[in-house]
Amino acid sequence: MKNLFRKLFVLSLISLTLPFINCSTRIYPTLAEPYVRKTLPENYKKPKIAYIGFMGFKEELTASYGRRRTYTASLDDRARFLIDPPYGDFGSDELANVNQFRRDIPSPKVRNFVFSYLDSVRQSGLKEMNKYVHVVPRGKEYDYFLRDHQFDYYVIGIHLPAFAESADDENFFHIISFPFSFFTLGVLPFVGKGKAYSTMIVFDKNLNELKRFNYDNRYTEISALWMPASKSCEVLRCLHGDSMKLNRNEHIYSGQIPAIEKDIESVIFK
Repeated sequence: MKNLFRKLFVLSLISLTLPFINCSTRIYPTLAEPYVRKTLPENYKKPKIAYIGFMGFKEELTASYGRRRTYTASLDDRARFLIDPPYGDFGSDELANVNQFRRDIPSPKVRNFVFSYLDSVRQSGLKEMNKYVHVVPRGKEYDYFLRDHQFDYYVIGIHLPAFAESADDENFFHIISFPFSFFTLGVLPFVGKGKAYSTMIVFDKNLNELKRFNYDNRYTEISALWMPASKSCEVLRCLHGDSMKLNRNEHIYSGQIPAIEKDIESVIFK
């Protein structure tokens, strides 16, 4: 009986203590090799590039029924990972006010350009794509027109997944580390591996796809009470290897920026 009361006391103490304990999580992303941009001659005409995307996702609670909750992921334009894009920028909303169009590019080709982005990011990418493309309803169909901004290239960047996913070999690390982390209240670290990947597509001024690049951004996530933090998280989230994805994005995808810049230059200066 004494042992029973002792166990109940310990369990009660743990349940009362957990909400007040904080831990930290540190992200170890996949890093590309450092890259130095090309130095162009002074008289060289620099290309004019429009950048689209390169954003992470934010998750929002959109419905709640008892214990069931539904979350929606949408692009977060506050989280750009290509901070200083070479030879161009992401453009302001004012670009959508340009009403001159490229009549020489057929509508199906413009549509293909639009959905090379929207197929991955869904409707949350409409606002940004509207800067570059004008859509006109025609019965049950639509006509697509490229706004005439006189760009030399269009570069689309897509960072996925929208919701957190575990890497294929994550279960091994989870099974080994989770029990020790849980029963020591985060003193021993929890180790997990996450799946993340990026796609970059380079189009010329006539919307011909020049090159498509894929990047593996898988990362290791370590959570413990004593861990120097990339960010803070609640202990229960920490012990389950779950944390705020919005804050985590910048640590995952920024590691590939040198590779992205190198690949952009490999296309436009080939």
